[in-house]
Amino acid sequence: AAAGLDVPAGDLSAADVRNERLGAETVEVLRVLNLHRLEQGAEPWQISNRAHVRALRGEDQGDQLTLPEGDLDRFLEQWAAPNAWVAREHLGDPGGTLFHEPRRSTGTTSEQVLDPARLDHYLDLLEVAAAGRAGIRAVAEREAARQARQG
Repeated sequence: AAAGLDVPAGDLSAADVRNERLGAETVEVLRVLNLHRLEQGAEPWQISNRAHVRALRGEDQGDQLTLPEGDLDRFLEQWAAPNAWVAREHLGDPGGTLFHEPRRSTGTTSEQVLDPARLDHYLDLLEVAAAGRAGIRAVAEREAARQARQG
């Protein structure tokens, strides 16, 4: 109702995957693919990674990508008041605590990197045609070199 959709609640179903996250390396694979597409003339609105995300779900995800601690604190601070309001007004929590779980600190990284030596594994998994691989590899190598310089 809030979205103005005329859909009976009984017709709705829960999503199979909620709060989906990919590991830092697989996020970098998608970033490299997107850069390559843009460099080949694609417009951002033309890019969809749905099929790639489905294929990557089964991969060992490794560490999850997050912001560096200070940046994450600043980002979350902007939502502190609205989250507290939601907890008080909609969940009846007088303390205003919306999220009870402590911030995840293990299994996370702020390093979004892809070793170009692992690229073929992902290109095989994503069934990328051989004709497009050289261009994607060039982008992956360029980005790895840039990240190493910034290191």
